[in-house]
Amino acid sequence: LLPLVGGDENAARRLREKTGGVPLLVNEALTADVDDLPATPGMARYMEARLLEIDDLGRQILTAAAALNGIWEATLVRETRGRSEEEVVEAVEELVAAGLLREIPESEGLSFTLDALERVTYETTSMVRRRLLHRRAARALAERGYALSDVRLAAAVAGQYRAAGDPEAAPW
Repeated sequence: LLPLVGGDENAARRLREKTGGVPLLVNEALTADVDDLPATPGMARYMEARLLEIDDLGRQILTAAAALNGIWEATLVRETRGRSEEEVVEAVEELVAAGLLREIPESEGLSFTLDALERVTYETTSMVRRRLLHRRAARALAERGYALSDVRLAAAVAGQYRAAGDPEAAPW
């Protein structure tokens, strides 16, 4: 990617992070000169096509993950989605193998391989479903014993309740 961005190492790193090195996305990003993916119809179609390749359970796990916004662990997805531990583990393994999710080394964390894929997953989920997932995520986070003493966790709980449009956000 370095030659494509005039030898600028930072630009090459950002391009790789945004596109995952996928040639179609690299070409679209360079041609459109965009910073925010998926900004072109071609990019959006690519992301949507990737989502169509996965089964219903995988899609459910991805929608829960997208509602969690960022790095999360499988346990939180299970609590948010209401699926069994085995179902979540199998789906996560398939999604990692498909290159849609990645494991964060030396942690239990997982994340989308592309921010744009997370965004398309979230945006193609109905508002009703997103609110349900945010409410479940807020409750799962709030039930952690240290939720009130950890400022970042309390902020995450409040953010999830706000995204759910839930009045329970007020105390957080």
